[in-house]
Amino acid sequence: MLGHHGGGAAVAQQRGLLMRQPLRWRCRLPAPGAWRWQSGEPNGLPLRQSRIIRRPEPQGLAQDYCGQPDGHIRLLANHCRRQKPMSKSIRSFGFPESVRVLSLFRTDDGIKSHARYVAAKAGNHEAALDLIVDLALPWLFELQDKFEHPCIFVAPHAKEVSGDNAIPQTLAAVCSAVFSGSVDTTIVQTDRVYHTGADPMERMATRAQFVGKVQPGARYVLVDDVTSLGGTLAELANYIQCGGGIIQDVVVLVNAGRNPALVPLPKNVQLLNRRFGNEIFNIFGIKPEALTANEAQYLVGFRSIDEIRNRLAAARQEIYRRLCAKGITRAPEG
Repeated sequence: MLGHHGGGAAVAQQRGLLMRQPLRWRCRLPAPGAWRWQSGEPNGLPLRQSRIIRRPEPQGLAQDYCGQPDGHIRLLANHCRRQKPMSKSIRSFGFPESVRVLSLFRTDDGIKSHARYVAAKAGNHEAALDLIVDLALPWLFELQDKFEHPCIFVAPHAKEVSGDNAIPQTLAAVCSAVFSGSVDTTIVQTDRVYHTGADPMERMATRAQFVGKVQPGARYVLVDDVTSLGGTLAELANYIQCGGGIIQDVVVLVNAGRNPALVPLPKNVQLLNRRFGNEIFNIFGIKPEALTANEAQYLVGFRSIDEIRNRLAAARQEIYRRLCAKGITRAPEG
C-alpha cells in the first residue's frame, strides 16, 4: 500500500479534494510511495482552466496538462442534448486486435463495498477520488511501464439514474497524472443510456452516442469504472477511430464481462455473418466485426433472426418499464 503522512485527519487534508473547487483543481505526485493532492491557483492561471501537475521526482520539473473543468463538460453535454436528435450512428470500427484491457477486479464487489461508492456513483468527485486513491492507486503505479507513448485518457460521461457518475472522469484524470499523459474532456456522451441493471439486449438496444473533437493520429486510452458487455466503450472507440484517433488500450476498475477480452473471436464473427447475413447490421447498426467479444458471444446464442427481433422488442418494453419505475419518462423505441 502507499504510504501517507500523519493520522486520519492529516491523510484527508494532505490527500485533498480533486474537485473541491469545481472550476479549479490540480494534483501532485511526489513519488510512487506517496500521494498528495493540493488545490490552488498556480501561476495565476484563469479559473476556467484546470490542471494536473505530475512531479515524478520531488525536485523534478513539473509537466502541465490543461483541460476543461467538469462544469464545462456538463454545460456542453446539456447543450448537445438540447439539439435536434440525430439518428444512431453506425459502428463500423471495432477494437484493434492489439488493445489490452487493464483491469483491477473481475467483479464489482470490491468497489461497491467502499464507503464512498454510492456518493461517487451519484456524482461526488471527492468521493470518487477517495475511492480511486484507496483501491486503485498502487495498481496504477504498477502499470507505469505499460504506456510507451504519451496518451490521451478519455472516459465516457455517463448519466446514471442517481446523477452523473464521477468515477470514470476522475479515474481518467488520475491516470493522466500517473502515466504522464493528458485527459480529454471535449468528447462527451450526448444521450442517457441507463445501462445499470440492464441485460445484454437492453444494452444493445440503447447505444451511447458521442460528440466532440478527436485529435487525428493521437493515441487514446479509454477509461471506465466498470465494463461488462463493452458496448459503451466500443461506441467511444468507434467515434474516436472515425475521427482519425488511435485506440491504444483500455483501463477499467472492473472488467465484469464473461469474456475479459474486447475483440470478438473470428469464429463468432464468421458464424454471425453466415447465419444472419446483413441482418445484425440492419437491426443494430453495428457491423459484426465491430461487435465486442461479449456482444458477439451473446448473439451467437440466437438461432434465428426472428428470435433476435422478438427479444429486442421485449427488451425495449422492459427498458420503458424499468425507467418508468424510476420516474424517468421515455417512449419505447421501435
